[in-house]
Amino acid sequence: MLARINGMQNPSTNPDGSTIDDPQVLRRIINEQLQTINQLQNNFDKLKHEFQLLVNRIYGRRSEKQTGPGLFDHLTPPDDTKPPEPEPTPTPTPTKPRSTPHGRKSLPANLPRQRIDHDLSDDQKPC
Repeated sequence: MLARINGMQNPSTNPDGSTIDDPQVLRRIINEQLQTINQLQNNFDKLKHEFQLLVNRIYGRRSEKQTGPGLFDHLTPPDDTKPPEPEPTPTPTPTKPRSTPHGRKSLPANLPRQRIDHDLSDDQKPC
C-alpha cells in the first residue's frame, strides 16, 4: 500500500505491464485506495489540529493559551518502567533582599556635637 502512495507501482497494471480487465479486481483496488485516502485525510486533519494547538500554545495570547493535556500525551513511553521519583527537597523560603538606605549617610558618632542657638531681635521676628 505504501508503494502505491509513493507512486512506485501502478495498481491497475500487472507486474508484466499488461492492464487488469477484471472489474472485481479494479473495484477492490479502488476501495483500497479510497480507504488509504480516508486514513491519510484523517491523519492529516489530526496533525493539522495538533499543529494549531501548538501554535496557539506558543504564540497565542495568554487568555487563549490552553492548559491541560500536552500535545504528545497520547504517545506512550518506549518502556513502561517509570524512574523512581526523587524525594522532595524542602525549598528554602525566599528572604527579602536587604535594601540599601536612601539619602545621606549619618555622621560618625565620634564627631563632637555642640548646639548653638541663634536668637533674633524683636524687629526680625514677624510673629
